[in-house]
Amino acid sequence: MISIHYVNKRLQFKSSQSPDKKLEVFGLLGLGFTALVLLGLSWRKWCDPQIDFGREVYIPWRMANGAKWLKDVDDLYGPLSRFIDAGLFKVFGPGIMILAWANLLFYIGIVILLYILFRKAWGIKAALVSCGVFITVFSFSQLTSTSNYNYITPYSQQVTHGFFVSLLLVWALSEWIQRISGKMSFLAGLCWGLTAVLKPEFILAGGFMVLAALLYRTCYFGFPAAKILLAAFLGVIVPTFLFTLYISTYLPVNVAFAAACHAWLNGLFIWKDTLTAHLLNNFSGMDNPKENAIIHGVSTLKAFGVVLTITVVAWGLGKIRPSSFKHGACFVASVAIAYLGFRGFKAGDIGQCLLGLLLSYIAFKVVKNWPYRYAKEGQQELDHGIAVARLLLTVFAAALMTRMLLNGRVYQYGFFQAALAAMVVSAVLVGEVADLASLPAVSKQYFLTFIVLLLGSSCLTIIGQSERLLIQKTAPLGEGSDFFYTFPANVQGMGEIVKSFSDTLSKLPKDQTVVVIPEGILINYLARKVSPVSDILFYGNPEIEARMLNRLKEKSPDWVVVISRDLSEYGVTRYGAKSQSGEAIMAWVNANYHSATSAGSDPLVPNLIGGIIYNRNDATILK
Repeated sequence: MISIHYVNKRLQFKSSQSPDKKLEVFGLLGLGFTALVLLGLSWRKWCDPQIDFGREVYIPWRMANGAKWLKDVDDLYGPLSRFIDAGLFKVFGPGIMILAWANLLFYIGIVILLYILFRKAWGIKAALVSCGVFITVFSFSQLTSTSNYNYITPYSQQVTHGFFVSLLLVWALSEWIQRISGKMSFLAGLCWGLTAVLKPEFILAGGFMVLAALLYRTCYFGFPAAKILLAAFLGVIVPTFLFTLYISTYLPVNVAFAAACHAWLNGLFIWKDTLTAHLLNNFSGMDNPKENAIIHGVSTLKAFGVVLTITVVAWGLGKIRPSSFKHGACFVASVAIAYLGFRGFKAGDIGQCLLGLLLSYIAFKVVKNWPYRYAKEGQQELDHGIAVARLLLTVFAAALMTRMLLNGRVYQYGFFQAALAAMVVSAVLVGEVADLASLPAVSKQYFLTFIVLLLGSSCLTIIGQSERLLIQKTAPLGEGSDFFYTFPANVQGMGEIVKSFSDTLSKLPKDQTVVVIPEGILINYLARKVSPVSDILFYGNPEIEARMLNRLKEKSPDWVVVISRDLSEYGVTRYGAKSQSGEAIMAWVNANYHSATSAGSDPLVPNLIGGIIYNRNDATILK
């Protein structure tokens, strides 16, 4: 391998386009205003009353009151977010808005890092446009009936924290390549190490980014010295080591180490649960790979076709001489592109082309920037600052989409798994395509105008789809710092049931224990009632449910709440039915508990909404 001389001092880099301070100032003000408006429209409408988010407040509330993580309360991902949130609850008291305000600060940090990195990679215009896409489509939108897919009250706190840490890793690796040192190596390693105590997607993405940075550094400047790699390794292991030390104060050392590694270990072992495997295959598109691959391939070709058409139209307009005819043609093209953005795209379809576009871009860049070409053909030296930022952001974006490999989407988990991919595609369109196509200056302006019009109209369409759902969320739930809005009973009745049951249970003596089946731990949190078992969810394969049932028998709760939960995405048609998930658990409930009160329909009948509060047979009936 041909190696260009090893550089220890900071590599110089230039901006990918001449800065326009006025454009930047007004653009940033526009982004800030847009974020404030969308935040206001979604204010306190971010979280779901039943699915996922209850776990995000219940666990830190329990920990702030002395419960031990993975001993008294179970969890899905790594420990870092839980200890951050438990600390917030310890200082400020429990509250959904406590986490929301903290996440808002993380979100501001995310947007700032995104703008800095995209500005460095593709320039001011591309950074403004791509951050506009992130703010309007992915930050606060509700595109499904289930909430939680935003950065303020995400379905997993590890999403907001992990996204922020991963962007710090992008910055640290970019600096490491330009200014390699032991300190910078340790910092980059520490950022990757922090993802290891957060969430699998960020661990995987971090690994790909580290590998890409190492390969880039080796190809262009030589393999790093052993002490550099040692510093990075130390940074990687620090978070896991510290959590192992702390958790070992209440669990055996080997169990404590496994707990500290829970973010990635659980990501591996969770596939043993047939219900979760069914869900993950569906979410990734691997349930029907051939058909989904064709759909995504066709969507990618359509996207290329749209970009090619816009390029040709922009080139043609640049060649037209009579001004009147040019203006008319430009107007027609603008109307057609705006119509395509408003009517031609659906939020459910847009994500299907993103991974294909990203992989095509990566392949093109690998061929174009291969180091041997610069060594042998004498081409102009690569601007490493720009090239590295583009490389790392693109690798990060592609890695995040591996969890939706053949089911790309901007809704649901797409709010973070597809967000960066959409930003990179937008940035490439604005910052690179016109130059790659060698468009003349006039044609380039037309091209940029049409691309911004296409992206802007698509974003407005998604804002409209989101607002049509958010505007229906008018029913209050919770009090004080836990107050938020949900759908009223005539739209989706679960919010009313959670409100009614949590109000009822909150009046019970403090020492009364409650379990919500199959899912609904937010009721425990709002009622401030502890579950005597560590489980949060009560569905899984037979072995998992047998262990759940044993824990329920051992620590029988005073109250059991059964509420509706559509588990069809897990392959469950009716919870509690014969040969279905929950059969043994519901048989135990019916044998040892009696109905105290109910609301709505039978909670176990599919497509109906209802709930029942059961009281233990040897306890006093609820008054």
